[in-house]
Amino acid sequence: MLHAAELALAMLFTPIHFLMFSLGIFMGLFLGVLPGIDAVFGLAVLLPFCLVMDPTAALPLILGMASITFTSGPIPSILIGAPGTAGSTATILDGHPMAKRGEAGKAMGAAFTASLIGGLFGALVLTVSVPIFRALVLMFGSPEFLAMCILGLSLVSVLGGGYPLRGIVSAGMGMLFALIGQDPILGIERWSFGIPYLQQKVSIITVALGFFALAEIIDLAIKGTRISVSHSSAGKWDGFRETLRHKKLGLSASGIGALVGVMPGLGAAVACWIAYAWTIIISKP
Repeated sequence: MLHAAELALAMLFTPIHFLMFSLGIFMGLFLGVLPGIDAVFGLAVLLPFCLVMDPTAALPLILGMASITFTSGPIPSILIGAPGTAGSTATILDGHPMAKRGEAGKAMGAAFTASLIGGLFGALVLTVSVPIFRALVLMFGSPEFLAMCILGLSLVSVLGGGYPLRGIVSAGMGMLFALIGQDPILGIERWSFGIPYLQQKVSIITVALGFFALAEIIDLAIKGTRISVSHSSAGKWDGFRETLRHKKLGLSASGIGALVGVMPGLGAAVACWIAYAWTIIISKP
């Protein structure tokens, strides 16, 4: 196994493979900045090209694109209040208000640093603990999925702060939106009204784009003003230092992301909200 890993690492640093890996990273960064477009779209675009490429060159291209998309997702979340990827939806709550205060650089510095820490920590944990997680994933069934759903709904009370009614209404609206589309078990169409687009469910990024980004862009265009209403001297390095100052929180959130990431049926959208709720819980005085 060690010889195979050394061989794969040596192949990565050959000129053609390194070039394809760098090209994939550039594409992933570009796709993450565009709201509503994520790694799945990138894979759909790259797949026809990969079919006619050498597999050893296509793999670094796909890995570079898929692994870096979530890194640039916080950029539109912070600047215009629209998530670039599903994993950066929670970034809107604190990142966009910081941008309005002129602290966009600090917010992006903190987001990029946390993304780096989480990515490295998650890769290390998953590499070491694959045998443990393999048995855990195979044991996951309907009761466990129900428990995760109940956990997600119970976190609404935490995210709602001192307004539990708002949290209940938000959770109810989210569940109603989730019911739109084809039932994954019975295959029955629900609330699609004969519209083909609604048969494929409603994307959370599309909803956030319509609710937040379009309203923000139209408002800025009408007023002719900038996003920030004030100026701040805080920059990206301030966000970097702030993240390192709370390294225990960063590592605990990274652990949540790694644990949720191996669970079937979950993903970055679930992990980011659980980590955000955990941050609120431990940050309370």
